[in-house]
Amino acid sequence: MRPRRTSSGFTLVELLVVIAIIGILAGFIAVGLPKAIELAKLSALKNNFNQIRTTLTAYYVDNGSFPPAYGYLSPVFLKDSFQNPNTRPTDIVDGIGNDDFAPENAFFLLPWMAHLREHGNQDLYDNFSRGLGSDADSDGNISRLEYSPSPEFDGGTQSYSFVNYHGLYLGDAIFNGSDPETVNDLTRQAAQELRPFIYIPVNERQFRQFSKIIYDLAGRQGNQSDPRPFNLDVTAIDQINTQLSFPPPSYDAFVLMSAGPALNVGTSGLVVDFGVNGLNLIDFPVAYQYHILGLATYFLATRDAEQNGKGDGELDFDYTARKSRGQATNDNNDLPGKFPKAAGPVIFIGGA
Repeated sequence: MRPRRTSSGFTLVELLVVIAIIGILAGFIAVGLPKAIELAKLSALKNNFNQIRTTLTAYYVDNGSFPPAYGYLSPVFLKDSFQNPNTRPTDIVDGIGNDDFAPENAFFLLPWMAHLREHGNQDLYDNFSRGLGSDADSDGNISRLEYSPSPEFDGGTQSYSFVNYHGLYLGDAIFNGSDPETVNDLTRQAAQELRPFIYIPVNERQFRQFSKIIYDLAGRQGNQSDPRPFNLDVTAIDQINTQLSFPPPSYDAFVLMSAGPALNVGTSGLVVDFGVNGLNLIDFPVAYQYHILGLATYFLATRDAEQNGKGDGELDFDYTARKSRGQATNDNNDLPGKFPKAAGPVIFIGGA
């Protein structure tokens, strides 16, 4: 008796074989496609980093410094009437409300991409930040170093304008929560499709001083293999406040951070702020806080302290390095944020 054939001309056995093959192929695709997409995004990310490095290098050649970050103290502050230490406030909050003092004259309030004239160019934004808004570490709050003021787009000139001054952002839950303009700005940031990379410029010589302070702190705490710029003791606080001066003469090194492909992990505690997993707000003048947060974040982003503090030649918290070491699942060298066993962000270091 001949096998029964379907109306399409296939035998039932042939049809089942075809279905089985399709199922196997679908399984391969289900496993391999996400990895292929991740690799493609990582390749595009590397290309973005290289393009931004080229633009930053051109800026450095023209200005003798990489651009400052939002909230960094401006040299104008050192040249105004507060140059006199008897009249210059040690804390910016002391100066607010004084007609002779305005935060817009004391701080850089443009986002770093605006200095490069690339603000709004989403081809150079973080392609892993989709769905996160400005909240790069996915903790439900936009910290100081995550904040980037939203400009107005002029359709006629096809350019962005930062004409609406919102003041210095000091943390939504601390000072700016009642400012309607800032609240609106944060709402826009939460809804944005992509965000710029986290950008931290530092002065290399100043960073070496800061790094020594943190490693000395780790020595006092018996924690040389896992130094972190948190839980500062009185000695470290005094050293930072007395040995470091802001702003530095120039910024000759920088780090860029992408949220990376680890879902809902992002920068996970590497973008340092005040409070939980951060620094104590009252230990430092507000005038210096963005600089100190930048140094602490740069320290973690560039840290290589594994193997008894000697390092292994790879960044401790970089996504690629952690994946290759299997540290998405082990207990060593945890991320400082709420996802300690995750793979972390993608980190890029540059310099003059």
